[in-house]
Amino acid sequence: MVDDAVHVSMLSRYHPREWAAALNIDEAPAAHRLEYCLDLALDVIPHLVMEALDGTPTLFTKPLAF
Repeated sequence: MVDDAVHVSMLSRYHPREWAAALNIDEAPAAHRLEYCLDLALDVIPHLVMEALDGTPTLFTKPLAF
């Protein structure tokens, strides 16, 4: 998951036109999937950071739905 986050970050930073086009719900076939992944990342990444800082597992506040 971390590798994917790095790739998304690089795409959004270094190729902003392509990133914006990929997020266009009306035209990009995978836009809804990207939007879901970004929403999921907002829930998951803070927990992963806390886990890395504390060294103890952190429970998610809500179940993940795939």
